[in-house]
Amino acid sequence: GIPGLVLAAGLSGHGFGIGPGVGHLVADMVLGRAPLTQTAQYRLARFGRSQWGQVSDF
Repeated sequence: GIPGLVLAAGLSGHGFGIGPGVGHLVADMVLGRAPLTQTAQYRLARFGRSQWGQVSDF
């Protein structure tokens, strides 16, 4: 509920290395700019099904 606050989390131990790229990508998304990379591979729906079934089945 804080206007203008955007939180990008979940980088685990890799955050130090990939944090700058994630920050750039999130800034592009928030500002409505074309992202610096393709984002389809990061969609949440990718966890729904795989070639072996649903992730929740494992």
